[in-house]
Amino acid sequence: LCAGAFAQGNNFITEGIKMHDKGDYEGAIAFYKKALQSDKNSIQASYEMASSYLALKDYANTLKYADKVIVRNLDYVDQAYILKGSALDLSGRKPEAINTYKLALKKYKTNYLLYYNLALTSFNLKNYKDADDALMKALKLNPLHASSHFLLGLSMIKQKKRVQGILALYNFLLLEPKSKRSASALLALED
Repeated sequence: LCAGAFAQGNNFITEGIKMHDKGDYEGAIAFYKKALQSDKNSIQASYEMASSYLALKDYANTLKYADKVIVRNLDYVDQAYILKGSALDLSGRKPEAINTYKLALKKYKTNYLLYYNLALTSFNLKNYKDADDALMKALKLNPLHASSHFLLGLSMIKQKKRVQGILALYNFLLLEPKSKRSASALLALED
């Protein structure tokens, strides 16, 4: 009976992920709720629920489900911290977002996305030095992370460090030559 409920819960999660990937976040949440009815302790269902709520800009529920994953301290914890920090950032609670990322980085020092998100929030607060430090750590962990190069380029340009900005934007364009952001990078280079 337990194995059947577990398998059914996983099927609901799989279907929810498909709905999320199609942009039907409410449909995804309905499947995740069914998965949680099958297994109220499903960490993956809680994580996926937080992700879909973030896409819906329902930051209170994002925080609720991300915290459930973080408290359980098993799987998806580093990703749950990213969702939590993003929800805090997007809801205007940027200092709390920064604290969330820093707390997560004490445990997950090799997660370049935590550094990137810390940098993004710092950049938006115009704390360019903190953003640069976090981006350098992200790029040391993953030199092929295009978004880190792009943000580093923008940060350097804001600080009037033109050469460093040009180099970072060129690195971005090498990694991502034909995306929507490529046009923005090219405009920044031309400016």
